[in-house]
Amino acid sequence: LISFTGEGPLGRQADGAAPGQWQVGDDIGLQRHCFVESSTDSATVLAADVDGSVFTCGTEEITEMLGSNLWQTATVRERNGTQWPGMYLFVEQWRDGSKIWSGPILLRPGAASPTGRRADGSGPGQWALGDVITPAAMP
Repeated sequence: LISFTGEGPLGRQADGAAPGQWQVGDDIGLQRHCFVESSTDSATVLAADVDGSVFTCGTEEITEMLGSNLWQTATVRERNGTQWPGMYLFVEQWRDGSKIWSGPILLRPGAASPTGRRADGSGPGQWALGDVITPAAMP
């Protein structure tokens, strides 16, 4: 479980947290389906690609929503060792005031603005201009 605070990211095991589980120098990486805790802000989709499978949102909005700019330097590492810039977040997707989906997204720093897509089952027609994403807890 990772929380973003004014002093930086803090982490603990989501289940079974206990004293002595972490030591200085432990190497951890963000895994699929991480989520942000205790954030009440949101980010608005400013653009979607032609088929609606990828969205773009504002840099400042995402940073405010997460309470940190860690997303700009985070790295996703797959089990096979492949790495690329980005991070997984668990979010809710809202359209016209109604929640239409929740699940993991892959958020990546773009050349001008961050981009995102559903981490599982990304496809056409999923994102539209004006959609809103908010942090969500994993089920």
